[in-house]
Amino acid sequence: MNEFQNGSIVLAAKRFADRVAAVDKTLRRSQQTIPPTEARQEVVAAFWSLVETLHVARDRGHASPDDIQATREIAGSWLFRSRLWNRAYQKPHGYPGDFMMVEWMYELENDRCADPYQPGIVNCLDGLMKTVHSVVSVWERRAWFARLLRDEHERRGGQLSVLDLAAGGARYLRDFLGSMSFPNQVRVTVVDQDAAAVEFCRRRSLAPWSSQIRFECAPIRDFTSYVPTAPFDVILSAGLFDYLDGTTATALLRQMTGWLSPSGTLAISNFHPDDPSALVKSWLVNWPVVFREEHECAELFPRDVSVRVTRSANRALCFATAVRHDE
Repeated sequence: MNEFQNGSIVLAAKRFADRVAAVDKTLRRSQQTIPPTEARQEVVAAFWSLVETLHVARDRGHASPDDIQATREIAGSWLFRSRLWNRAYQKPHGYPGDFMMVEWMYELENDRCADPYQPGIVNCLDGLMKTVHSVVSVWERRAWFARLLRDEHERRGGQLSVLDLAAGGARYLRDFLGSMSFPNQVRVTVVDQDAAAVEFCRRRSLAPWSSQIRFECAPIRDFTSYVPTAPFDVILSAGLFDYLDGTTATALLRQMTGWLSPSGTLAISNFHPDDPSALVKSWLVNWPVVFREEHECAELFPRDVSVRVTRSANRALCFATAVRHDE
């Protein structure tokens, strides 16, 4: 019998759990809280072997909802021991990709995952998330948006008006403002639906520049009511469009384009269907995303702007930039 007609992803999840359990046993026996490279590599290999099986099962149509749920529970019995994997699945703010989850992803970039005060296997599982393509592309996204802001700031002679919709923790804004010798000529409006994210920006990430930042908390459907009518040189939305259907996304981009100053720039990002970690999100941590190809991202924008779409280095993410032409 074809194994993909007989609960193969559940069996693959059990193999993953068994391999991780063996690594955990070895680490505990040797009393190692900082795992050696071999242990980390074993966990990574076991995980991506599981994901490969998920892809084959999906492509052949041999994965039922019950199989997916059982696979998540079996793999999650280990994955969710890590605070990172656990938060991705539990969604304590009630939605996927909350600002603190993204902040943890940013911090992970330079984290050795060698905390001596937690079990060695948890350090392995934390480090495993560094191999997830969507996480790596989020690091690139942060740098991409900060670089765009610096370029626009220079192009406009040191003055800039910025709107960030669904800003989260606004790390790229912090990177940008922190790199400026004289940031006082930059004006920023930050809007997010999560009051905790807004307070994080106000009290921590953007606190040094709070006198020149307007903070607003508003649900997506009410963004128009909270955004001032003054035009913006740059409008950003880094993670919002991954969760919007086409109709909502198109309508919002039409509004955002109307808020641009002449020759203003509007930039968004969106995960691509070729993201190799797509099933990690949807099947393993129940993190639904609206994936879009380059042309689908471009088609969301009004026809009266010029749109350029590029991809992240690992091809998991699209970056779309639109420029409003002077009339």
